Amino acid sequence: MVQSKEDKELMDRAFQDETIWRDTVEKMRKINPASCGDLLRYGAIVKGWSEDPEKDLREAIRLFDKADIPVEAAWCRLDLASRLRKNSSGRERLLDEAYRVFENTKDKDGISAVLEARGIKEELSEERDPTDTPALIMAGGAIFAMVSLAAMIIWEGTTFDAWFAAGAAGCVSGLGVLFFGLYSFWKLK
Repeated sequence: MVQSKEDKELMDRAFQDETIWRDTVEKMRKINPASCGDLLRYGAIVKGWSEDPEKDLREAIRLFDKADIPVEAAWCRLDLASRLRKNSSGRERLLDEAYRVFENTKDKDGISAVLEARGIKEELSEERDPTDTPALIMAGGAIFAMVSLAAMIIWEGTTFDAWFAAGAAGCVSGLGVLFFGLYSFWKLK
């Protein structure tokens, strides 16, 4: 549901004042349930304005589920789980549901938060980009070629032509490495 400019201003004011927050929660329940869910979570977790945070978080979950906003509902589930007793079945169920949503949406911050709530200090494996290695090879080849070219230019007028030859060989080698990196990119597709 699209918010009017007046509703957006009301939401902004609701985040600043508890009385306005309470009035806005009631108004948004009818007008825009997803905005009401945002307000309930904000009041329960951030400001502590909620008289019954667990009830408000459960309502926010229901509103987000109804509005088909699974990630926000998952964050509410995580917040609610943090308020429940450790090792309770309700807490584990909430964490499982939140983890599934975060996993389906590939939300790494959410997955980390669920693992942390469970007391698991596990580093998430970073997905490696297959273009990393060819890009590094190309960059190394380009740098080697440029340094060798600079040396070749500096040593051009010297009496010892072996320096010039070494610079030229390095330049050609650097270009060879650069082209090998390009070939590696081409092989990836």
